[in-house]
Amino acid sequence: DSGSFGGFTSGGRIAIIPIYGEITTSTDSGSIGYLDVIESLKQAEADASIDAILLDIDSPGGSVVSTKQIVAFIQTDINKPIVSWIGEVGASGGYYLAASTDYILADSDSITGSIGVISEQYNVQGLFEKLGIEVVDINAGKFKTIGSPFREMTEEEKEILQELVDQANGHFKQDIIKFRKEKGLDEEKFALVADGRILTGQQAFDAGLIDATATRQQAILKASQLAGFEGVPETETISQEHFSLSDLFFSAGKNFGQGFSSGVNPTENESEGIQAK
Repeated sequence: DSGSFGGFTSGGRIAIIPIYGEITTSTDSGSIGYLDVIESLKQAEADASIDAILLDIDSPGGSVVSTKQIVAFIQTDINKPIVSWIGEVGASGGYYLAASTDYILADSDSITGSIGVISEQYNVQGLFEKLGIEVVDINAGKFKTIGSPFREMTEEEKEILQELVDQANGHFKQDIIKFRKEKGLDEEKFALVADGRILTGQQAFDAGLIDATATRQQAILKASQLAGFEGVPETETISQEHFSLSDLFFSAGKNFGQGFSSGVNPTENESEGIQAK
């Protein structure tokens, strides 16, 4: 038995991939880029020592196209067991990612669902009028300025944008049904909650959107079980690190603060110096 060593049962090795923040085209503060997620998935799939993958999700969703790229990669390029766990939030695109995996677990009090698509358009015409600012549009094409924040949107323009949103939303729902149908998703129950509303993890379980309510550690154990192991697994977090000039200044400032604090009070533990919170 490859999972047994000297009388102890191994739980294998699980790669944990964090999906924290809004899903976008590039990773930034408060967001995660889809290319980084795909790169982490590639590394986990290629590493022979990794037996299964866990997506650790805390995301309200994000770009439709960016989310679809990750979903497509999971569906076509990941052959190892892949599990998702929703902690605080796994809504909209965050839930979409979870639905594309083999098994979904969530904290019973997490926020899930929000199955829908939104396009927000702003209108600052009134503000500009108060400030005495006039915007002059020179364009070619009847709908070239559709969505302009400098004027009221016409009913015809609203219909065009509504069609775009409805198409994306239709694809979203179709994929969820495809991913979850073999796991017993009731389409009538699904229709009742697939209207953009948010659900708790427990409500999502009752509606068939997830497979179980559980803690993060239980989700890790489930990933191990799907890989054919019984013990407690080892884990490795895989993420793509990005270094910027702001990171350099933050690090330098933190180190200076810790050094200054230590110099003033040498008996204080250096790790408890001035910290940015």
